[in-house]
Amino acid sequence: MIRIARPEKEGRDPRGRVASGAAAPGGERRPGATPGTAGPGPYRLAIFLVIASSAINSVNGLLLRSIESATPWQIIAIRSAALAVALIGVFLVQQRREILSALRGVGSWGLFGAVAIGATNSGFVWAMSHTTIANAMFILSAVPFFTALLARVFLNERVDRGLWLAMGAALAGIGIMLGDGLGAGHFLGNALAVFSALGFACFVVILRRGRRTNMLPIVILGSLLSALSAAAMTGFDLAVPAGDLAIALVWGGVLSCVVHVLFVFGSRHVQGAELTLVVLLEFLLAPLWVWLAFAERPSVLTLAGGALVLLAVASRGVAALRAGEPAPLRRASGDRTHAASGALRGPAPPGPGRVAGISRRSRPGGRRGSRSTGSP
Repeated sequence: MIRIARPEKEGRDPRGRVASGAAAPGGERRPGATPGTAGPGPYRLAIFLVIASSAINSVNGLLLRSIESATPWQIIAIRSAALAVALIGVFLVQQRREILSALRGVGSWGLFGAVAIGATNSGFVWAMSHTTIANAMFILSAVPFFTALLARVFLNERVDRGLWLAMGAALAGIGIMLGDGLGAGHFLGNALAVFSALGFACFVVILRRGRRTNMLPIVILGSLLSALSAAAMTGFDLAVPAGDLAIALVWGGVLSCVVHVLFVFGSRHVQGAELTLVVLLEFLLAPLWVWLAFAERPSVLTLAGGALVLLAVASRGVAALRAGEPAPLRRASGDRTHAASGALRGPAPPGPGRVAGISRRSRPGGRRGSRSTGSP
């Protein structure tokens, strides 16, 4: 069962047990403990679940390349509809008797977030359809930096010098890939990947601005908007070969939903900085699967630009771990630290596959905010 953990007292997990790394009774911190985890058993399981979600999510490109004749709009419509249906099932199990109150809690900011994630879902498929999987995934891995930049502009969150340097390196890597795309005929796909990354960054910033607690209804609405708009673009012609239909249904209704469930469970006991590093596995495996199955080899410039982006993301994760901080951003007007999947790790990619995000908020008085769920 998926549920949103309610705010608990600092140092205790939702079941009331003293968390590993928290102050035990008497004010003493357990030696060798990791903040944000609930002991070695749950922590190891959580790491495994996050790794599993990244590995499953890495087959997105492989699935798209396996499509025979369906158009990108048809794929988007079927996949998004299947994802919406699956997440509605999860939502019903999760909320039980609180469905109406959860729906009412979406609000106007939630509607903006739904539009952003819906656009991201569509842009992701179109990007992979017009460029190599490696290009698309490497560009999408820069989502943390797009999020940080937008958060600085719209949320007035301070960006430290190290993050500015990492963003500069990531943008240089993206520039190399965009330039390479001009000569290889992949510029449109690369530009769409940037659009998808920006869309997911907007999704994260909008939800943080609106203080959403449960993002699942917003993701469901975004998936429905994506499905309806894509179906309209096809003239509601969704007649595709049986094989293509099966791939799109399994992709949206099974794999993306499973990724969501695994990530929501796993992320409860893993620090944001660790998530940053673990999720990089997704962006490394995705091009590998397509290369092995379809001999789709990225160019030297793509590999160079992608390496620059991935190293920039990894450097921020390592820096955060060494500093003992799960988040690289602080609101300039106060001392509350905000972290999100989009600010630390990048999509799970949104429509790109992962539909879960994390938001930790440290609150005055020793209370910790709830984590919220909600995918490039």
